[in-house]
Amino acid sequence: MADTTPDSNSTAGRMACAFCRRRKLKCNKELPKCQSCLKFGFDCEYVSPGRVEQLLRAKNQQQGQSSTALALEVGAVKTESDEVSVDNGTAAALEHIFFEFVHPAVNIIHPEKYAQRRPPTYLQHAIYAVSAGITEEYSEHREKLYKSSRKLLQEAELQDKKLDSLSLAHAQSWILIAFYEILQGYFHRAWMSSSRAVRLVQMMKLHRIDAVLQTTDPSLILIDAAKDLTEVEERRRVFWMAFLMDRYSCISMGWPTLIDERDIRTYLPISNEAFANSVVEQRVFLPQAKSAQEPEHISTFACQIILSSLCGNKLSELQRFDPNVPTTQPLGNAWLKPQRLNDPLTTIFCVPQYLTSRPSQLKPASVFLDIFAAATTICVHRSAQSQVREDPVSAEMISQSRKQCLEVAFNVFKLMEMTCHWDLRVFYLGFPFCLYNAVTVFASFWLEQQVELYERPLRFLLKCLESFKNMPLATILTADVEAEFPGLIDRLNSTLVQDGASDNLQFAPPIQLQAIGHFSASGPSLDMSFADDSGDMGNFDQLYGAETWDIDDSILSTMGAIPPTKFNNWDDDPDKEPRF
Repeated sequence: MADTTPDSNSTAGRMACAFCRRRKLKCNKELPKCQSCLKFGFDCEYVSPGRVEQLLRAKNQQQGQSSTALALEVGAVKTESDEVSVDNGTAAALEHIFFEFVHPAVNIIHPEKYAQRRPPTYLQHAIYAVSAGITEEYSEHREKLYKSSRKLLQEAELQDKKLDSLSLAHAQSWILIAFYEILQGYFHRAWMSSSRAVRLVQMMKLHRIDAVLQTTDPSLILIDAAKDLTEVEERRRVFWMAFLMDRYSCISMGWPTLIDERDIRTYLPISNEAFANSVVEQRVFLPQAKSAQEPEHISTFACQIILSSLCGNKLSELQRFDPNVPTTQPLGNAWLKPQRLNDPLTTIFCVPQYLTSRPSQLKPASVFLDIFAAATTICVHRSAQSQVREDPVSAEMISQSRKQCLEVAFNVFKLMEMTCHWDLRVFYLGFPFCLYNAVTVFASFWLEQQVELYERPLRFLLKCLESFKNMPLATILTADVEAEFPGLIDRLNSTLVQDGASDNLQFAPPIQLQAIGHFSASGPSLDMSFADDSGDMGNFDQLYGAETWDIDDSILSTMGAIPPTKFNNWDDDPDKEPRF
């Protein structure tokens, strides 16, 4: 290796001699004498650099190193930014996935207006993140896009000191981020993000769109006036989606709600088709829709809002503290009585006939409404059952309540059997939570009495829940089932071993979601020959009306179950699994 030590005779870095410095002459810095000292006959003396020169030289070196480090840091940031960005092909694919599969469930963006205007980057990345979260092909991009969207949103908030740049895109982005966080199991982040969305829509006065004018309420100028009726409807939908997120936190976690329904002066959303085509439909307020016996002109979006409102109000009523009620009387006894037990199931948690699922033409929206109605029913009853005292009267009330829970759980099972061949992406994002509630009902009954009537739907719904394993939410809910019912999976597997079967309940890896790429979410998705083999399907016209299934006390005298009368006409294969 070559020696890199500078030569002592080299003039590089040497200061001028003392004579030349005093005389301000040019010094060639030669040894033993420079040219000037040799010419005039002076002694040539070189003095070592002083303290000041050393400090200046050290400072220059440090500045050079800092500049280099800064350049490297800028390059690193640029590299990280390049990693977050997606190419045009990927962006187009993710947008297509969003509007095809996510948009029907989270319908808060008008597709045509989104294509016309240039949306902010944080909204684009939020859309991409949710889309990547439900597809295996682009799953590697989801976390980067999610973090990028959150970071850009927070930076936009820090730059806005006077609410000058408050826009609808802020609320839309936080709603999508909250949905992504729910799917990934980041529940504490999800409820914080949804709370941000709630406060944003309240700051923009989106809960008072249709009853207050800017002339009477100057605070409405926080957001620009809507350009047309389509943009007004888009604002309504953003508010109501924030409302749904608020009620979801109440239903799933038992937390108090942030939005008081008495303050809402915004019409319920119209149908998705009317919104997409900018068509005017008849509108109603939430109290009007809730008080109607058979509400007309209610969209699937509005029906979901009504169900969430009714369920959230019942749960809040159960959890609300009343100082006038003796501590010895549980809160559940105040309403869980035989004469009032049927009311939540037949009137409150009811889907209008024109929105219920029909075997001739099933749609993801109508199927989700029926299953969501069943899930909210189970949530309210389970919450009430946990507060009822253990005495003969209360035992009878619990028995009646469990009958209703089992009835709606059977409805979930039948609907999932008819739709299990669908592409998983068409199922709304709340399906895993609804399946979880039905599983808890069948699990509690089967652990008390191991009969095929309970075992078959329990196995089937567990398989359905596990089919959503690309969503961490489904994995967490499955773990909750095992925690709530210890040993359930082992006992199910042991019954198969005793029967000589080899197909243990071992959950398979996530399925490939691209298997049914041609599926149309709006077209018929059921083979009509299936309906001919399934017996009388009249109950699908009104799942929770006055017509209920006959009670078969000979099968379950102690449990009081209500199996469907035509249940045995279905496929009797006990090993039937979801056909994804």
